[in-house]
Amino acid sequence: IKDMNITQNITGCFNAKIGSGGASREKYNKVLKQSKKTINLISNMISDESPLLCLPFQKKDLMDLEALVSEFRRKFDKVVILGTGGSSLGAQAICSLSDYKTRQRRKNPKLIFVENIDPIKFETLFKTVNHSKTGFVVISKSGNTLETVSQFHLCFNFMKRKLGIKRAARHFVLITQSGRNILRATAEHLNIIILDHDENLGGRYSVFSLVGLFPAMLVGLNPYSFREGAKDILRTVLKKKAPKNLEPFKGASIAFSLAKHKKKTNTVLMPYSDRLASFVLWFRQLWAESLGKGGCGTTPIGSIGTIDQHSQLQLYVDGPDDKFFTLIKITAEHKGSKIMPVGIKDRSLDFLYNRTIGDVMSCELEATRSILIQNKKPIRLLEIPKVNERGLGSLMMHFILETIITADLYKINPFDQPAVESGKELAKKYLGKTKF
Repeated sequence: IKDMNITQNITGCFNAKIGSGGASREKYNKVLKQSKKTINLISNMISDESPLLCLPFQKKDLMDLEALVSEFRRKFDKVVILGTGGSSLGAQAICSLSDYKTRQRRKNPKLIFVENIDPIKFETLFKTVNHSKTGFVVISKSGNTLETVSQFHLCFNFMKRKLGIKRAARHFVLITQSGRNILRATAEHLNIIILDHDENLGGRYSVFSLVGLFPAMLVGLNPYSFREGAKDILRTVLKKKAPKNLEPFKGASIAFSLAKHKKKTNTVLMPYSDRLASFVLWFRQLWAESLGKGGCGTTPIGSIGTIDQHSQLQLYVDGPDDKFFTLIKITAEHKGSKIMPVGIKDRSLDFLYNRTIGDVMSCELEATRSILIQNKKPIRLLEIPKVNERGLGSLMMHFILETIITADLYKINPFDQPAVESGKELAKKYLGKTKF
């Protein structure tokens, strides 16, 4: 099988193409040269067995999950995934692929992702699920996340009322780190199955672990292929060694150059594929939470082509000149059926007849790219062959590396989130003091 190579065109980001709003080649090359030291950081992370970059090379942990996956698939028609942020977004990005699989070897349970704590969501959930055929996967790295602890208590008490405490416990699996925490202590008391979340793996970086892949396995996706895609990217980085030949380094360097020298404080990610809608939400957290520190970073904005050509493109073209654009194109996809006349042949639609719907999508992307370049907006084009498990694994690892490289250029830690932690503590304080 060929590697799921990602190709990247950044010519639309330079002043030679778009004028003063673009980066200069000289400054970009200087940043690219600076980024070379991150290759050593990535190599050292692999040598030190950092789970983030070593998981793609492993298989045993997934093989160990297969019996539990089979049990859940046999017992349940629906599985509710409880968690928020990184405990949910990565799994949603992968599992969205299952919605587009036309051939399934067997019936898969329907996954219901519950990220928020909206009371109406839970009322609706409890009214609509068949409790005897519903399982729950509870995901929280710390085991103390207020939202997830609240979700778990609501759902377990609902199941306990229906089934009794012992039977209810057999409908739950908890994923959390080892050591003392609220959810782990509760699960141990109730004899709920516990799977270990690696304590050295942050939630937003956990997509290649069981956090992302246990739900993916439940819906019949291939987790080994997903990791293979990530491995394709890592192998290329370890082999080539020169940033000018490595797409994540080129992407990080142009993003950093535009932010630092051209005040492009927003980064717009716009894939032309519905299957990447959840991926955009995963990227948004990854980029914002990893880089938004000490006045650094850029604000990630998610768009989907062609939808947002009709809702955002006016702003992108004619609004504030503070954005860097990334379009994602799928190159080797089945393009669909041809568009033929309906009833009568309308001569004004001659340009459309005998084209496929995929042709229309490709031309819409090219139109967006051209109009942004004409209006002197910095834009790059990323192309991937397919949006399948391997292709998505490659794309996610590409952006993880871009994030780590950009953080290194900013000289910040991409793995912490101090502002988020402060907010969590404040919420608990208010909850303890506020009377309703």
